[in-house]
Amino acid sequence: MKITQIADHTFRPLIVNETEGEEALRNIKRTSNILNRYVAQVKFDTDSLFAFDSARLMPSASRALDKLVRDIKSCPSQIKHIQIIGHTDRIGDKAYNQKLSLKRARAVADYLAKRGVAIPMDVEGRGSSEPVTRNCRGRFSSKLIECLQPDRRVVVNLLNGANND
Repeated sequence: MKITQIADHTFRPLIVNETEGEEALRNIKRTSNILNRYVAQVKFDTDSLFAFDSARLMPSASRALDKLVRDIKSCPSQIKHIQIIGHTDRIGDKAYNQKLSLKRARAVADYLAKRGVAIPMDVEGRGSSEPVTRNCRGRFSSKLIECLQPDRRVVVNLLNGANND
């Protein structure tokens, strides 16, 4: 579908065939409105960024974070603000988990800033207050750590100012 302007200066949708649509899309920059329409939130499991019980980025984290940096830099005028939220699992003291989640979010924000992302960023730690797992039981063990893995995450919200603030 494409939008066309008719004689009285109003616009109306016009259904086009697949070939016409593909041809029209070839002439549009890939970054034009893709980011703020389709990628408003990026989630990283912290095990891909940090060792268990650590806020120091692992060397392997750079691959995922560099991709995020490239995506942000490809649409700089579309992202007005970045919100970075760290989460932990329920293992350990709540106050400790709160601090750990904040340190992890700050580590991601620092990484982005060092790679030239100059967009304002808010950093937040939510500790273990928003788990996504439901059926992880038992005492501290490698099996419990593995089960709770989805709770350990960093969420990056890319806000465009128009509909996300």
